[in-house]
Amino acid sequence: MDPYPPAPLSKVTPNGRTVALMNSSLNIVKATGVWEQLEGLSNPLQTMRLYDDSIAANDPLIAPFHARDIGLEQFGWNVPNKALRAALFAQAKKTKGLRLLTDSLAEYSVSAAGVSAQLESGQAISARLIVGADGRASKVREIAGIDVRKHEYGQSALTFLIAHDKPHDNISTEFHRPSGPMALVPLPGNRCSVVWVER
Repeated sequence: MDPYPPAPLSKVTPNGRTVALMNSSLNIVKATGVWEQLEGLSNPLQTMRLYDDSIAANDPLIAPFHARDIGLEQFGWNVPNKALRAALFAQAKKTKGLRLLTDSLAEYSVSAAGVSAQLESGQAISARLIVGADGRASKVREIAGIDVRKHEYGQSALTFLIAHDKPHDNISTEFHRPSGPMALVPLPGNRCSVVWVER
């Protein structure tokens, strides 16, 4: 169930959010049959370079880790979120035995027979199992009465794309600073996605 179905892959525009899929996760994406549509939009992560400047009294620690050192071509790939979601959604629509609902959950109840759910549209559905994989403000969790503990870190996260003159050479660079991490993760061409956590 997805109340916000994505636009088709052909109409997706980048928004700065990407996901670094390590090889094991990438194998799952490949098994779905959508990787050929995503590979040209994505970039291999062949080197992970860490700059640790998180302790002010210490000199920065700089450490590169190369995939080839452990016999790999790459650690994984950086994939645009919107493209990944669009490709997986389109593939799910074509999958036999899978029913996609573009609606929101209103309520559900559990009995010995299974789960009965009421959707925002008024439609009723039933199943043997309900899975609460609906994000941090999970309606499934809330209705089940599962408590959550929250901790504020006093930080905000920025995500955006940059273009640069020099090549990134498939190196993902991560800075660890007292105020939070910042990562520059390569994309095709001289571009990187930036994830920047700051007070």
